[in-house]
Amino acid sequence: MFLDNPCDGLQKAEITVSPEAIQEKMDWLRKHEESIVQWSIMMEAAGTILKFVRLNGYHQTTPEDLEALLSRFMTGPARGMIDEVLNFVRVQSSRVGNDRLPGSTEVLESLIGKGKQLTGSTKNGYTRSILGIAASVMEITSETVQTALQSIKVRDVKTWIKDKIGLSLQARKQRAIPACCSGTKTA
Repeated sequence: MFLDNPCDGLQKAEITVSPEAIQEKMDWLRKHEESIVQWSIMMEAAGTILKFVRLNGYHQTTPEDLEALLSRFMTGPARGMIDEVLNFVRVQSSRVGNDRLPGSTEVLESLIGKGKQLTGSTKNGYTRSILGIAASVMEITSETVQTALQSIKVRDVKTWIKDKIGLSLQARKQRAIPACCSGTKTA
């Protein structure tokens, strides 16, 4: 026999807990109220820092922009952490010149994902596809393709890969353990 409503026949479990019992179980938190408030302020400041750097990256005015954003935390418990972060941000921003650099690995992670899509299920990795991965994030026009095909030869790409990338991890393994020792048969 099936019930029209699967909840028919089920009863709500009613638990009655007295306010005194709750008070007794949670009273220990009152001893730490000030610490919890300070920790919450620090976590809010840290979240503000992370969001700002993730969205804006590092550039010439990042330290000043971030310091202005954090002004409401400057007299509280987060002051020490903020000073350390601002020093770090100043160093990073001083290294970028007139450029803007990402303050997060999200772009890199996205690019790696794009590379995996481009190479499909190949077992050879995507070291050889590195230029294709780079090309996947640029605007490709017919002029760009024409210029590339006219000015860059296959041997130039092979030389660039050899000089700049080197052997892939898989190629190094294959050279380190010759086929005769690895237990695999060669044709």
